[in-house]
Amino acid sequence: MLLAALIAGSAIAWKLYSTYSADVIGVHVTAFSVVSEHQVHVQFQLTEDPSSAVTCIVRARSRDGTEVGRANVVVPADGSRITSYILTTRKKAVTGEVLRCTPGEQVQTHSP
Repeated sequence: MLLAALIAGSAIAWKLYSTYSADVIGVHVTAFSVVSEHQVHVQFQLTEDPSSAVTCIVRARSRDGTEVGRANVVVPADGSRITSYILTTRKKAVTGEVLRCTPGEQVQTHSP
């Protein structure tokens, strides 16, 4: 019984790992600045050079850590691997960050 539970747990863990981590592209934020009360500028660089477009989730957080803005930012395959983006926010942000980047072009979304 215990062996069956361990095997099932391992299978679930492997499935989650392969689904959510295999397609992540390396990225790091090179700069960010508060532009105004409702905008933050985030500059980031892909650390790998994928052969297709990449979609990155960019977000901003307020002083208390609450997410105040989020967007899917598409980096085209033929473009520079350094990207600048001005994110519109619900209230003043103190930081901008990139949560993750994945291969493919996803619909651009904003949530100020």
